[in-house]
Amino acid sequence: MTAINKVEIFTNKITFCKNPIYLYLMTKRITRGYKFPIYPTEEHKTFFAKSFGCSRFVFNHFLNARKEHYLNHGKGIGYNDTAKLLVSLKEDKDTEWLNEVNSQSLQQSLRQLDVAYQRFFKKIASFPSFKSKYDKQSFCVPQHFTFENGLLTIPKLKSPIKVNQHRKFEKNANICFLTISKTKTNKYFVSFIVEEDFTPKVKKTNESVGIDLGLIDLMTFSDGRKISNQKKKK
Repeated sequence: MTAINKVEIFTNKITFCKNPIYLYLMTKRITRGYKFPIYPTEEHKTFFAKSFGCSRFVFNHFLNARKEHYLNHGKGIGYNDTAKLLVSLKEDKDTEWLNEVNSQSLQQSLRQLDVAYQRFFKKIASFPSFKSKYDKQSFCVPQHFTFENGLLTIPKLKSPIKVNQHRKFEKNANICFLTISKTKTNKYFVSFIVEEDFTPKVKKTNESVGIDLGLIDLMTFSDGRKISNQKKKK
């Protein structure tokens, strides 16, 4: 058996303090959100305004299209159908200005609309409603961005955006996507959805226990306690 210093035992849970085996067993990958203020230039603000407007237009346009299709045909259409229609919409001379912003931001508006429908069908939210330019504005950037040393670069913008990152990401952080938003008081923010390592904080103790790893029981402790092997039970 291997002696491990400072071990605290709970029901079906083991917490190790400052030990390599603790880091190995307790560290896990989690998804977490971070929101930081940003300080856009006039060039950035102009592009943001276009992106807010185009994302809102696509959401409202296809919300109306889905409603009309259901009324006329008795069945709905989904994300894949609206994604094909979006391509045609961008080729139309009357709406070719949609090409001035990141195409993936527009696709994210379709995904948000589809999620809103799914939540409605699952009875966990009300029916989707049209977005207003007087509400909080936002657009999503799912990929092709860089963030380093407090500077954010996104597609269709040549110069980087200054970010006030007042809190560091955890170890091995990977940014999944980001959302840029503007409040009613004209303040700008960026929200990152990040996948990163997480190690819970634990109390230090003066107790010691021996641990034996096995096949029948995952762990057997020197004080007689055991943690069964769940895979063995299956």
